[in-house]
Parts: sequence; structure tokens; C-alpha cells
Amino acid sequence: MPEESHLSKRLGPLTALFVLALCPSAFAQEAPPLRSTLPQSGFFVGVGGSYDWASVDQDLKGIGLSDVLLGSSVIASGSAGGPAAAFDSDGSHFAPDAQLGYFRHFTGSDRLAGLKFSYKYLDLTSADKNGDIPQAGSFTTTIGKRRTIPFKGDVTIASSQISIDHQLALMPFIGRSFDRS
Repeated sequence: MPEESHLSKRLGPLTALFVLALCPSAFAQEAPPLRSTLPQSGFFVGVGGSYDWASVDQDLKGIGLSDVLLGSSVIASGSAGGPAAAFDSDGSHFAPDAQLGYFRHFTGSDRLAGLKFSYKYLDLTSADKNGDIPQAGSFTTTIGKRRTIPFKGDVTIASSQISIDHQLALMPFIGRSFDRS
């Protein structure tokens, strides 16, 4: 009978351990299921805060319409417009928030559904001062000989401001509960 090699002597026990590792359920007793301590439904309340940042990128456009009156008669009408001016501003700070909600488990399941209301006091303001928007337009006379008179100029915007004070959200949700959470 041929002698067994050193490697084959070790492979036998290693193979048995490998099979046992893959099939632990064959040797384990089934434990009774743990009773969950979570309620089947409930309300929740939370408070907290966050650091929020807002970026505002929009275009400001100025359009001018005018009528020139002599007494109660319109003697000329005109309009002017131009390309939009960019309004880009950022703002950030700490914002307190609060939430409240309700959840309910589906019968006989660890799945749940609910509704959450969230309120955040942002108080973010972005402002831009002294913006100039180039304008081009014309006046057209309405009495006598009709004439169109072109002109160019600027519209100066002394201040433009965007504020976000409150953020409200009503969100439905679905989820899964675990044993104790």
C-alpha cells in the first residue's frame, strides 16, 4: 500500500472543517424567535440642528415701457430692454429644526409605513447691490410725422435680495424595523 503524503493527511480534517463551516444549520438547534420590544405603531418627535448652505443663481432682467404725454395726449411711446444680469450669491449658517411623525407596522411584518412633518428655520439671505443692466430701446412719436428715435443706457438696480426663512416638508416613508431599533 502506498504511503499517504503529508499533504493528504492534513486535507482530510481541513475538508471536514470546511463542510461544517458551510453547513452550520445541520448541527445547530433552532432558537425560539425573539419577541420584539418595538411598538406596532407610534408617534415620534425630534429636535436638532444642521449647518445649511444655499446658492442662488438667477438672472435679473429690466424692461422699461414708457409713454410721453402732452396733457392727456400720448405723443410718444417707447420701450427698452437688454440682456439679463447675473445674480449669484451664497449664504450659510446653523439652522434649528424639529420633526414629528407617525408610523405603523404592517400586520405580522417587520415592514412599516409612516408620515413625517419637518420644520427648519433657515433665515438665509442673499443680497446683491448696485447691479447695472445695459439697455437698448427706442421712442416712436405718435403725433405729426412718425419718427423712431433709438437710445442706449443702463438700468441700475440699487439692491436685490432673496430670503429663505422657513422650510416645511411633509414626507411619507416606508421602512423596516429591526429587533430593537
